[in-house]
Amino acid sequence: MTLGAYAPAGNVKNPAGLAQWLRFGLPLERGVSKNPASLQLVSEGGEAMDSEFHVLARWHDGSIQWVLVDTIMNASALVYVRTGQAGGKPLSGFRDGAGSIEGRIEGVVGNDGKIRLGNGIDASLSITVGGTPRRLSLVRKHSECGDICHEHRGLFAVEGIPDLHLSLSACEIARTGQTELRAQVHNLAASVHPNGCWDLGDPNSVLIENLSLTVADEQAVKTSLALHDQAPQGEQTAEIHGNGRLFQYGSGGEHWDSPVHVDKSGRSPVAERGFKFFDDQGELLSSGLRAKPRVWFGHETLTRSAVLRQFWENFPSALELKDSRAIWHLFPEDTELQPGEAKTWICDIGFAECSEKPRAEFAYNPIYIDETNALLGCRVSFENALSDLVDSNVSGPGSFYRKREACDEYGWRNFGELYADHEALSVTGDDIFVSHYNNQYDPVWGFSLRFLGAGDQRWQDLASDLAQHVVDIDIYKTDRDKAEYNNGLFWHTDHYLPALTATHRTYSRGHDYAYEGHQGGGGPGGQHCYSSGLALRYLLTGDEALKQAVFGLCGWIRYFYNGAPTVLARLHRLITVDLNADKMTNVGFIEAGYKYPLDRGTGNYLNTLIDAYLISQDAPLLDEMYGVIVETISPDDDPAARNLGKVEEHWFYIVFLQSLARFLLLKEQLAQVDHQYAYARHTLIHYADWILDNEKPYLSNPEALEFPTDTWAAQDIRKANVLYYSAYFNPARKDILTAKAEEFWRYCVNTLTQSPERHTTRIQAILAQNLGVREWCLEKQSSPYPLPGLQELRIKKNGAGKRFIRDILVTLRSFSISHEIEWLKGRFGGR
Repeated sequence: MTLGAYAPAGNVKNPAGLAQWLRFGLPLERGVSKNPASLQLVSEGGEAMDSEFHVLARWHDGSIQWVLVDTIMNASALVYVRTGQAGGKPLSGFRDGAGSIEGRIEGVVGNDGKIRLGNGIDASLSITVGGTPRRLSLVRKHSECGDICHEHRGLFAVEGIPDLHLSLSACEIARTGQTELRAQVHNLAASVHPNGCWDLGDPNSVLIENLSLTVADEQAVKTSLALHDQAPQGEQTAEIHGNGRLFQYGSGGEHWDSPVHVDKSGRSPVAERGFKFFDDQGELLSSGLRAKPRVWFGHETLTRSAVLRQFWENFPSALELKDSRAIWHLFPEDTELQPGEAKTWICDIGFAECSEKPRAEFAYNPIYIDETNALLGCRVSFENALSDLVDSNVSGPGSFYRKREACDEYGWRNFGELYADHEALSVTGDDIFVSHYNNQYDPVWGFSLRFLGAGDQRWQDLASDLAQHVVDIDIYKTDRDKAEYNNGLFWHTDHYLPALTATHRTYSRGHDYAYEGHQGGGGPGGQHCYSSGLALRYLLTGDEALKQAVFGLCGWIRYFYNGAPTVLARLHRLITVDLNADKMTNVGFIEAGYKYPLDRGTGNYLNTLIDAYLISQDAPLLDEMYGVIVETISPDDDPAARNLGKVEEHWFYIVFLQSLARFLLLKEQLAQVDHQYAYARHTLIHYADWILDNEKPYLSNPEALEFPTDTWAAQDIRKANVLYYSAYFNPARKDILTAKAEEFWRYCVNTLTQSPERHTTRIQAILAQNLGVREWCLEKQSSPYPLPGLQELRIKKNGAGKRFIRDILVTLRSFSISHEIEWLKGRFGGR
């Protein structure tokens, strides 16, 4: 790709043949452009498309790495990006790579939960708690205004409930008549979690009696409803005129009464399978299974429609028609919103001629993605036996869509989640074994990569649904609990146990623990932190909630392994971790001379720092990464002395080495071939040599495994990837390392393509997370940088006492009595 050249970026699919708004993130090769105004989207024939650009990330030389594109498309087209010419428009009203300009447009966001749009539409939120409709007051508003897209957002406090916030945003596209409304409710409180259990019924939950989004078109002369039934048995549509109310009680699926749906008592609140529509006199007019309602606002010269996305999927839902208003009852019955839990809904408004047509979609050109080198050490333009195995999971009996049906993974708290069907392999009987996956091994990342590589919209939908679920439900969205819990990702459902009333929060008071040595209870843990998918989704969509989720995970895992930045927290870390060398602690097994355990948790910590850097370019994160590395691993280690051969206790070291390789790739991307790079590179090479001489497939010694399932065969792909990367970084032993990597890779292919477990969620997530490394390494051959010498890299590590004194001195610089008290409250539940 060169300045002024055409670069094929992807393909727009617009079967409607009408003007539609599209938004997508686009990577650019380093050095192409520093100024978004020099960018243009053009068709294959060279015709410039109406587009605007917002910088999301930059390369180290200041050129654009990722840009958010807003464009208007009239037809399907192959899309190119043209650079080096004036004519593109950066989004006015944006600060480059930053937030928005507060209060730019006055009077758009009201003080009462309302947004008035330029197209004559009013949108508003209302909420009832404790039998009383609550007044909303504006906390913050801002607007972002470009030639194509006008965005307005308001954050509202709820009268009498200081921990409850509502937000409403609108993205208005005047040229197409489209508006995207986004509503959210969020309980900011901390959970009580008695005895480390996180069941429904928490004292700090909010019981919401009604939460509604109203869309009003006061100029409409008539309002009607197109009621489409998306039932698996066959689709049908009914036209309904006049006022009335639609109720979606359950999912409409075969297992609508699944035990996945429980209230705090453990009973199912789902009384009926599908939907019913009643007129304003209470007469039943229509019924079915899966309602997709579309409201029509009729004018004298035009008709406008409004649709709440995934209406039936997020049951219980209701829609009320009142003259020129459509009222979506998002929580139409008493609903418990747990502490740190949120829920987001999207409503689409548009003109009739476009509303009934399929939405325009953008499919990336995988070759273009790879040519930009924007993804660290990973290709997407390839096909092989393992990618074929993963791709088989968007269709057929083992697909993720079928898994949703198997346990009825629907309803507002569940939709988007993956069913952890591997946990049910040993369960007998016909009852549904409910287990939630909570993004273990980052299927958000894996699904997004498959979308980039295969162009199948189903991967995009799965990734989008899962990412929204993770941000709303699986992440503990509060700052008011223990620092090592706040903004953390909850574990998947505890192994071999049903979710019960813990739902997506792992530990229930009703659990009888299934395996020896395991004690229930706890909260978010560093061994379960997956941020790469959320970071990539941010770069592909520009959704700020995803970016903030990554930053939240970064802060959480930092505090999990280091303690909060208070004197009392540092004393607590000294007593519980630092003085317990060669013992198991709450952060893992700490070996003498090191601060962090050599396991996947520390690998997750390093990886999350990398993800936070990629979307922020915050330079201090690089030194923090290096600090994690030197306090975990060394090129002078004796790997055998660290008992890496004990698989059950220490196999996680492979995950850390994967993060270490990613750190090296980041340093190369930044052209920082310094002492940090040299230390990490020698360490990776050193440990790869040990793998070369000692590691075999895990299942070759099943006696060493507590549960020798085929998941272990999937985990062997990690060994292959570490060896592929090591071959790239160690040209002197490239051939032997690559040969061993190929051996592990072929073993994975041969074992998993024949495995009866191959379609289970955990195996598929592991494979999707680790695809593309082999192809990248085989194409790149070797690092362009020579291997630095080792002698000058010897590092004298501080002992626990010196670390403590150093950290205390740093903490005292910002000492605050209030922060110390807050830490005590979080620790001992004194809030």
